Amino acid sequence: MRCESGQFTGWFELDRRGTVLYCRPVNGNGLGNSVPEFVGKVFFDDVMGTDNSESLRRHFRSFVISERPVENLIFDCAYDDEMIKTRVSMTRGHESDSDHTEGIIILDIRKASDI
Repeated sequence: MRCESGQFTGWFELDRRGTVLYCRPVNGNGLGNSVPEFVGKVFFDDVMGTDNSESLRRHFRSFVISERPVENLIFDCAYDDEMIKTRVSMTRGHESDSDHTEGIIILDIRKASDI
């Protein structure tokens, strides 16, 4: 299952490999309901659904192996013949303060016009 054009925007918690652990896509009124059918899917292959998802995957991998706590970028998503300008924020998260595992990566993806 892939999101429709522009519908991959929202809040996504991914493991370091890019697998969706939790997500709340944006709807017309802000954050919508969680979409459990995306859990366990690879965000860049099964959810994002843009023609240039591999480019965002490279940014994600670079962030994962870095020590940066946060990264923000403007990303032009190619979907069919349309370019959707988005703002992507990546940050690190943990299940709890005492969680010393590799943690999760939180992606907040918004259409640039929604910023």
